[in-house]
Amino acid sequence: MKKRKTSFDKIANVILLIIIIILAIVNIRMFVNNNKKEDNETENEVTLTAEEIVELANWTNTVTTDEENEEGMQRNISTMTERKRMQTYVGEFLNDIEDGDYEVAYACLNEKFRNTYFPSLDDFKKYCDETYSKSNSINYGDIDRQGEYYVLNTTIISNIGDANKTDQRFVVKENGNNDYEISFQIGEDKEE
Repeated sequence: MKKRKTSFDKIANVILLIIIIILAIVNIRMFVNNNKKEDNETENEVTLTAEEIVELANWTNTVTTDEENEEGMQRNISTMTERKRMQTYVGEFLNDIEDGDYEVAYACLNEKFRNTYFPSLDDFKKYCDETYSKSNSINYGDIDRQGEYYVLNTTIISNIGDANKTDQRFVVKENGNNDYEISFQIGEDKEE
């Protein structure tokens, strides 16, 4: 004897068929999307040269991080102690020299000091090349405030070769938040 299909059985079969079709469509879509992503990634790897990747990375870093760094630096500087601010200023100054950004470091020099000892950027570059190595560590010593000037004693240690030590005093005048002038001891004591 055959059982007659009820309308309930028919509806259940139709719903089951619809579910199977939907799952098949979802699986096909996922497969196609995954293959498109892999194709795009492969395509990007093939079409971008190393120079373009570096240029793109530098561009995205400068667009977002320069503004963010400046704002973050302003906030950080304003919350630092006097000593920490002076150490930060001297550290930035020496980092600029180490990175070869002589123009930026030169612009930080106190005008009277700059005119007396380094009338030209070339004079400053020559002094820096003779005095500082391209890889230094800085040990900060005592700091003394004399009116609007801060005198920070440092020991600059060359991390290249025989690790020369240079004791050097920096004089920092803070004009405002992250706005400063630097001068320093010429003819420092070297230890070898």
